[in-house]
Amino acid sequence: MKKWLLFSLCLVLGISRPTAAQTTDANLHAMLQAGLWDSVIEQGRGESDPSSVLAVAEAQLWRGRWEDAESSLRAAARRNPAHVEVQLALARLLLRRGSMDAAVELLDTVVEGAGPVPLQARYLRGVAYDHIGRSSRAALDYGDLVAAFNRNEATTAADLMYVGMACHRLALYSDANFAFQRALERDPEHLETRLHWAELFFEKYRPDEALRLADEVLERNPSHPMALVLRARAAVDTSYDVAEAHRLIDRALLVDPGFPEALELRTEIALDSRDFSAALADLERVEARAPDRLEALTLRAAVYLLQDNEEALEDIQRRVLRIRPDYARFFHQLGEIGVRNFRYVESMDWFQQALDVDAGYWPAFVSLGIGWSRLGDDERALQFLRRAFESDPFNLQAFHMVELFEGTLQDYRVVVDAVIPGVQYRFHESEHSMLQRYVPGIMGAAWQRFVEWYGIVPETPVSIEIFPDGASFGIRSVGLPHVSPHGICFGHLVTSRSPSEGNFNWQLVLEHELSHVFALNASRYRLPRWFAEGLAEYDTSLVHEHWRRDEQIAMVQSLQHRRLVPVESLDEAFTSVDDMGQVLAAYYQAFLLVEYIASTRGRDALMQMLAAFADSATTGDAIRSVLGCEPTALDEEFELWLSEQLGPMLSLYEPDLSVYSDVAHFAARAASDENDAQFVSEYGVSLLVNGDSEAGIAQLERALALDPRQPLALYVTGLAARESGQSAAAIQAFTRLHDAGLQSYSGLVELGRALRESGQASQAREVLERAAALYARGSEARVELAELAEAQGDSAVARALWTEVSHLDENDAHAAERAARATLDVEGSEEDAMELATRFLQIALFDPDAHGLSGRAAMGVRDWEMAVRELELELELGAEDRRETLQLLVEVHEQRGDDTAADAARRQLSP
Repeated sequence: MKKWLLFSLCLVLGISRPTAAQTTDANLHAMLQAGLWDSVIEQGRGESDPSSVLAVAEAQLWRGRWEDAESSLRAAARRNPAHVEVQLALARLLLRRGSMDAAVELLDTVVEGAGPVPLQARYLRGVAYDHIGRSSRAALDYGDLVAAFNRNEATTAADLMYVGMACHRLALYSDANFAFQRALERDPEHLETRLHWAELFFEKYRPDEALRLADEVLERNPSHPMALVLRARAAVDTSYDVAEAHRLIDRALLVDPGFPEALELRTEIALDSRDFSAALADLERVEARAPDRLEALTLRAAVYLLQDNEEALEDIQRRVLRIRPDYARFFHQLGEIGVRNFRYVESMDWFQQALDVDAGYWPAFVSLGIGWSRLGDDERALQFLRRAFESDPFNLQAFHMVELFEGTLQDYRVVVDAVIPGVQYRFHESEHSMLQRYVPGIMGAAWQRFVEWYGIVPETPVSIEIFPDGASFGIRSVGLPHVSPHGICFGHLVTSRSPSEGNFNWQLVLEHELSHVFALNASRYRLPRWFAEGLAEYDTSLVHEHWRRDEQIAMVQSLQHRRLVPVESLDEAFTSVDDMGQVLAAYYQAFLLVEYIASTRGRDALMQMLAAFADSATTGDAIRSVLGCEPTALDEEFELWLSEQLGPMLSLYEPDLSVYSDVAHFAARAASDENDAQFVSEYGVSLLVNGDSEAGIAQLERALALDPRQPLALYVTGLAARESGQSAAAIQAFTRLHDAGLQSYSGLVELGRALRESGQASQAREVLERAAALYARGSEARVELAELAEAQGDSAVARALWTEVSHLDENDAHAAERAARATLDVEGSEEDAMELATRFLQIALFDPDAHGLSGRAAMGVRDWEMAVRELELELELGAEDRRETLQLLVEVHEQRGDDTAADAARRQLSP
């Protein structure tokens, strides 16, 4: 019926039935839309009509057969010299190759020739002029598109798309958005519009909208390389999921092994982990196809920048400016890559050079504003940020930073350090009173300690700033409100979340970041990420033993599965992680490696490595010159030492569930042998990890039917049962696991929890004690045992266990409080009570109980000044028993001999 109606409509409107050529064109177009490029090439082979040639050339272009596409387009142009679409397709290919002069010559011929000029031609010529540094001439072509739109001459979806792209280049972002919207209204299936619209959204920090558009393209064409690259960039920009980015890049490269955007994104990722050989290899593949491609040349310059190869960098810079004298993006991107590699001060020169070649390059204004704010010049920072926001109100970084400096920071106080010249603090008005009592003294002591350890005094100013809300912390740090760390160091600026959150050790965070200040200065901002983090972890572990990071289970898993990261690849472990557990493992391995170097070569070796990094040494170079061995030899030494440290723990059964994320892989393994219980178990775990609980449990049940002792199936079945509140099923699974002779710390902890939940306290205690014996630094089993001891009224055992937990977990405020409170009541334990109360304060500075316990502990060690301060703060924050605290204050003042203060406290006791 529908076909008949369409045929009738054609007759009524005087439209003839499609010819065979038109049908072929429609088929080729449909195949292009679906990404069936090989089919297009095969079906169009030997066709000479321009429409078929255009379709085949486009397919060849996506498949990376650029030479074939150019050859067929030039042949078609010779046969049909007046065919504009062929000329424009050839021009687009020349632009893609970076052959800008040839593109300008061709497009001038098209635009200035007789007959109507397609809007695409004016846009492409504008791009070509832009790329040879004639931006004012390019703006005339872009302006012509805007004028055509205003005259209602942009009628097709493609025309409207080019209008949107022209508006984007003219920084008319609202107009660009409107034009793209109109284009998709005209043709909802226009894929190219979606891609360019997605680029606009990415630039304006709307990744949600950009991803929606990219996904719509991939729904229609699952192998579209540009959509895959946009998806990959989103994975990097929004969550730094490098593994996902690599998967998407690989899919794009299956279509075109030399796809420039895919290789360039992979190069950027390689630069983040300082894998220069991989970066250069990918750039050579791009340059073989497009030698003058500015994006690739810029990334090559970034490699030389990070290698401190000044001569090669200057050569690339001269070459880029010969191609495009006003290419500000070259300098700006070098600055941004420098920032990502700790070169905060040096990058300021690159941002300024961007403005020197293009005074209207507004991204550089944003970067300079943020940069000056990190270097302590807030006034100059605000000048740049205001200009950036005025020119581009859609730039979220500029918007947030201007709002921060003009609004939010007005509620903060700046406190100048009374002892250390050039150091200052910024505290929120509501927290100023508390923070100024603690932070300057603590940081002053840490500063002096690091001066002694590092043998340098860092360049100032240094500003240490604490923010009570996560959005302000994120904006102050990176210009955007969503940032996950507790603290960040930029050399001259340390930012931190506030202790008022009460869920992390704020003193540890601040001293960790201050260690970075010294290490960055000592290395001229050139140390690799693994060494920076490992050294800061090592420094803080020397301050307080209970600040020592412990992720031994992760190291057990790494050794068991041969996944210990080689030292020369350790930087990559910080940037290619999928979850927080792997992040913590990277920190812990870096810490242990630094600790191993210090324990076998001395701290002087660490300082010598910093000096080597300052001289532009790579990780491998520094190891060879300072430690006198090859990096692989250090890896072998470290692995042997680590195995000795972990000892019996290496026999534990601790599955790493993060390795089961690839459902397709494990489904194929299970299908290869349906009777292999291990394969079936792995498939079930993969389904569970990816959120398909019902199917995952079914596979685990099938695995246990094949082998009732299958350990992975028992372990994960127990975990799933615990999570769903099925204690009996969890007990059964974990009991069978351990009856099979496997020792699992985490399995015993989960079994103990399930037994507690089912009311079997004595059995739970026995199991949890076994767990604690397996893992000397495992806090989870000890927390459960402490709670059991409290429930059974065994206060001495509970106190000892809470003390252990507070020593093992530096962020557990509850454990520190319970341990301090219990220890206060034990005769002869005044010093212990003081230490535990201090741990509580290191986490919960704004908790009145922390100050009350500290005040009482200070009384025990007869530190009357501290006792007064802490008890008064308990009252200020809201003591639970105000009269009791006042009575203690009277006693303290009397001990100090301050009768006036004692009388004042007594008066507050009066009804």
